[in-house]
Amino acid sequence: MTTLPPTLRAGDTLTASWSLPDYPAAAGWAVRLTLINSGARYQATASGSGTDYTLTVLAATTAAWAAGSYSWSVDATLAGARTTLATGAVQVLPDLAAASTLDTRSNYRKALEAAEAALATHGARAYLQGIEMGDRKQTFTNPGDFLAFISRLRAEVSREDAADRLRQGLQPRNKLLVRFVR
Repeated sequence: MTTLPPTLRAGDTLTASWSLPDYPAAAGWAVRLTLINSGARYQATASGSGTDYTLTVLAATTAAWAAGSYSWSVDATLAGARTTLATGAVQVLPDLAAASTLDTRSNYRKALEAAEAALATHGARAYLQGIEMGDRKQTFTNPGDFLAFISRLRAEVSREDAADRLRQGLQPRNKLLVRFVR
């Protein structure tokens, strides 16, 4: 089975091994990995020995990979014929060793912090400031819309926090404990 881990770290060596008896290297088959998203495309060719293939992408190569979500495919080619063996999705994480700073906050958390800062700074007139989220700016016509927006952001951030706790193997904080009394 050809597969990749769900996450890869830019700047780390990527290695994968596959046994592909239907596509022996001795018969001339070549096996290639492709990662692609809207901003980048990376390819690497596996080396073959018999029916086994080993893919090694050196750290110096992956260091140039942009962080983000990618679709991947592994295909085998021979004399103009191509067969897709497997596809999936992978998250390329940033190279922490090469980074000077890293903002890991989600867009929801950034927007919530900006909205709360505007509320603290401008009070009841905060809705007039608008909130920038990445390359977009959200404007409001009245204070009620602004407060509803903050409420939605808090709910999204709370969902993200709960999902993060589950990924870490921790219990969610939104449990409702009930005791029945006779």
